[in-house]
Amino acid sequence: MEALGDESSNLNLSVGQVAANLVVVPTNQMPGISVYNDQGWVNVAMDIVGYYRYATIDDFYGGSPLRVLDSRPGSTTFDGLQTGTGKIGPGGVTSVNFDRGFLASWVSPGDVVVLNVTSVWPSAATFLTVYPGGTTRPLTSSLNSPAAANVPNLVFARVGADLTVSIYNDKGYDDVVVDLLGLVPSWGTMTSLASPKRFLETRPGQRTDDMIAAGGGKIGPHGVRSVQIAGRLGVPANAVAVAINVTAVAPSSFTFLAAYPGGMTRPTVSTVNLNVGEVRPNAAVVPLGPTGTIDVYNELGFVDVVIDVTAWYDRSKPSIFGSVTDSAGAPIPGAVVTATSTEYPYSAAAPGTVTATANAAGAYQILASNPNLWVVCSDGPTHNYVLGCFGVDGTTTPGDVVGVPSYARTGPVNLTLHK
Repeated sequence: MEALGDESSNLNLSVGQVAANLVVVPTNQMPGISVYNDQGWVNVAMDIVGYYRYATIDDFYGGSPLRVLDSRPGSTTFDGLQTGTGKIGPGGVTSVNFDRGFLASWVSPGDVVVLNVTSVWPSAATFLTVYPGGTTRPLTSSLNSPAAANVPNLVFARVGADLTVSIYNDKGYDDVVVDLLGLVPSWGTMTSLASPKRFLETRPGQRTDDMIAAGGGKIGPHGVRSVQIAGRLGVPANAVAVAINVTAVAPSSFTFLAAYPGGMTRPTVSTVNLNVGEVRPNAAVVPLGPTGTIDVYNELGFVDVVIDVTAWYDRSKPSIFGSVTDSAGAPIPGAVVTATSTEYPYSAAAPGTVTATANAAGAYQILASNPNLWVVCSDGPTHNYVLGCFGVDGTTTPGDVVGVPSYARTGPVNLTLHK
């Protein structure tokens, strides 16, 4: 993010510097993305760590970045709000409010906002912590910055019940700029922890949230530290990946860290690049290894490492969608649609059921529990209509089934009810 401009950026760096940052970029159904360099000549390496699916119920909503907070005098935001509010002092907290304009109908409590947060020219070395508004500040940090530097980092933050996200500054006086890159809805496959949790802390005398993996000492040259993630601090055993913040602290040599699935071959990518004595964070999304771990590799010298987890990912669930209308094609708002399966892992005696209520346009969406064969019906009797069901041949015979393929959507499953 630019220190002096009004436009969003993903990475800020000085002459000769090697730096990394995680970026989530909507593709807008185009075959690629564009990378812009503002000044000078620079080599760029890009590693793809994952993707969000495009489906009926998307895992990620995004567009062009929106500046939602800029504390600097004379600055601008997309709507003119939360601009020029002044530096955050030591121990100070400011908030990003999403109860504004179209964001008020787009963002809901519990959703995860994807933010690019930049610390701009702090008067002292400091860290920022981003966390849900109206909650207790967690132990973790989201961004570490030396004095008189511009440091960005990608942050996944849960939106509080008051539609705000809080930002804490530890030391000195610091301007903060925040860009909204997108939104992970609360029903998606990414689940935010109630607040970020510290899972690894190698520095002596420092702690993690459960006192596991604390104070184990620096990672040496070509060293690997394994960190148990699944089954700790709210991350369930069935999690397949996590969103983390990796902070490298004061290495004795120029080095890089790589975070990757535990027990797997180390990939030829880096997660954090840093110089001697630096403290530098970077966000990452890392799949978990077979036993629910991630490994952290250090290339050169000795370095302390801190890992904070902000969210975890489940496997995508298939979805069923469609509409409920009367025989004339008019929508039937409030119709309850039920998808029932008698296949594995359910039995005929105890079928699995999932329900949804049609909106004002008669549309509904259901996340099915498993790829399976489902019977989809709507509650015609409630609205003085004949019960309507969907079958693979388009009939309205209850008991016909519609197949839901693995991790995809099917349909549309449109139900027509008759008087």
